[in-house]
Amino acid sequence: MDAKLAELWQWIEPCLKPFTHAPCGSDPCYQDDFEQIKLEIEKLSHCNFPLIKKLSHALLSNFCKDLRLAGYLTLALIQEHQVAGLIVSLRFYKRLLEQFAATVHPQNPRARHAALAWLNNSRFNSFLSASTALKREEIEIIEQTIHDFNIAIRTCLGDDCQLFTCLDAWYRNLVPVTTEKNDEGSLKTNLPENDRFSLKDAKQAHEMQRLVIDFWLNEKQWLLGCQLARAWRWGEMRIPKQTGGKTHIHPPRKEALVCLEKLHEQAHPERLLTHCEHMFLEPGGSYFLDLQWHASQAASWMQEPGLAEFLLTQTRWLCRQFPVLLELHFSNGLSFASNQTRLWLTEAKARAQNTAAKTAAAFRQQAIKNAQKTDLASLLRELEKITPKNAEESLSLLQAKGYFCWQEKRIDLAYIFYQELAAKVEQLGMATWIPDKALSIWQEIFNFLNSIHSHKLSSDQERLKTEVQRKICLQNSSGACALPSS
Repeated sequence: MDAKLAELWQWIEPCLKPFTHAPCGSDPCYQDDFEQIKLEIEKLSHCNFPLIKKLSHALLSNFCKDLRLAGYLTLALIQEHQVAGLIVSLRFYKRLLEQFAATVHPQNPRARHAALAWLNNSRFNSFLSASTALKREEIEIIEQTIHDFNIAIRTCLGDDCQLFTCLDAWYRNLVPVTTEKNDEGSLKTNLPENDRFSLKDAKQAHEMQRLVIDFWLNEKQWLLGCQLARAWRWGEMRIPKQTGGKTHIHPPRKEALVCLEKLHEQAHPERLLTHCEHMFLEPGGSYFLDLQWHASQAASWMQEPGLAEFLLTQTRWLCRQFPVLLELHFSNGLSFASNQTRLWLTEAKARAQNTAAKTAAAFRQQAIKNAQKTDLASLLRELEKITPKNAEESLSLLQAKGYFCWQEKRIDLAYIFYQELAAKVEQLGMATWIPDKALSIWQEIFNFLNSIHSHKLSSDQERLKTEVQRKICLQNSSGACALPSS
C-alpha cells in the first residue's frame, strides 16, 4: 500500500503547483476538455474514466486549480485504484483547499458548496463496495484521511459547507484482516474465498452484484442497495425487439412470482423488498415494472418515505425515457406493467401536476401583482421574498429575475442571473430529468444574448452564447434550425 500511495502522490503532486500569472489560473468552465469531462461524468454507464483522469490532471497541472476537477479526478482515481485512489485523492483535495482556498475555482460560494456536495456521490460506494476486508492500519489511514479532509472543508470553506459523508456506511462495515506466516515463512492474508475470484463471465458478474446488494440490504442500507441495483440494470437499458407488443424476454420464474404475491399478502416488508431486489437482478427483471410497485409498497410499510419516493421517481423517469415499456409483454404474454402498476404511476403523475413547480412566468406575474411600484428594484424585491419549494422553482426564480433585468435594459444584471441559471441547469442535470425545462431556459438565454449587438458581447458572453446554442442543437436539432444564425 505504501509504495502505491507514493507512486500515486508523485503523479498527482504537480497539480498543486501554483501558476506564475495567477496562482489558480482561469475558470475552466468553457474549456473543451472540461466539457468533455462533464459529458463523460454525466453518462449513466460506460464512462471513460481513463479520459476523465487524463484531462482532469492536465487541466489542474497546466490551466487552473478547480474544486470540480478535483472531484472528477477523485472519482476516476477511486474507480481505478479503489482504496489507494481514495486516500491519495482526498489528501490532494485537502491540500488544494489549504493552499488555494482564497482563489480556487469556482469562486462563487454557492458553486463551491455545490462542488463539495457533488463529492457525496453514490458511485464512490459502488467502486469501493468490494473493498471491505482491509488491514487494520489501512482502515486507520482511511479514518484519518477522511477526518482531516472534513476539517479542511470546515476551516477553508465554512461551517455551512457539506462534509464528505457518503462513505460512512461503507467505512463502518470495514473488516480488519489478520496475516500469518505460512510454511515457507511468507505472509498470507486470511480473506474469504468470495473476495479472491475475478469476474470471468456474465453469470459470475451477476453473482457479484447480488453479493454487493445483499450486503447493503443486510446492513439495512435500503436506499443505497436500491440505488446500486438500478444503476447497474437501468444504466444500460435497451428496448428489446418486439412483435405486436410481445418481446423475446423470458418472464420471471413462476415460483418467484408466487413468493412475491405471498410476501405482499402477508405484509412482510423487509423480506418483500429483498425479494423484489433479487428478482430485479435476475435476467429480465429490470423490465418487470411490477417489482417497483411492490418495492415501493414495502418501503412505505417500513416507514422509509425517502426510499419509496426514490423508487417512484426512478420508475417514472424510466417510463418517460422509454414510454413503450408500458405497452410491452414478456414472451409468455405477461405485461411488463400490470394495471395496478399503471395506476400507481398515473396517480403519481396527477399528484405531480397538482403540485407542479411554479414557472418563471408565474413568478413574474406574482411580483407584478404584489409590487407597490413597477420599477426593477421593486419587482426584484418581491421575487426575493419568495421561498422556492424545490430546485425547479429556484431555477424559475433566477429565470424571472434575469427576464425582468433584460426587459429593463439592465444587461449587466441580466447576464449575471442568466449565467448563474445556466450553471444551475448543468449542476442539477436538468437536461436529463426535465429536458423541456432545460430547453426553454437555454432558448431564453440564447435570445437574451442574441439581443445584444455582437460587437458589444464580451468574450465570456460569447462563449456562453455558443455553449447554449450547442446544447439546444444537441437536445432539439430541428428547433435549433429556427435560431438566428450568428
